[in-house]
Amino acid sequence: MPYARLKQRIRVAAEREAEEERNRWRRTAFLAYQISVPYQTTPVTFEQYLRQQGMAPALAGGSEAPAEDMAEVKRRAMATGERIRAMDQAR
Repeated sequence: MPYARLKQRIRVAAEREAEEERNRWRRTAFLAYQISVPYQTTPVTFEQYLRQQGMAPALAGGSEAPAEDMAEVKRRAMATGERIRAMDQAR
């Protein structure tokens, strides 16, 4: 088998595995969404739920999120990290 063909097969296999992993994450996120629906103060769609969790770009087929969305996700993650650090220091 030519080297180029081997590389192509490896790339296709890696893409297929990544797609399967995205599908597993999406199924898990959907279960979490269904469980959280009764407790939501404002109803959201599944896609909105994924965005709130910072998962929509990765699970929507690899499309990139706008830089503003990623900046907001990063800001929230950093704020959460700071709250956790403050709680740990308070102990």
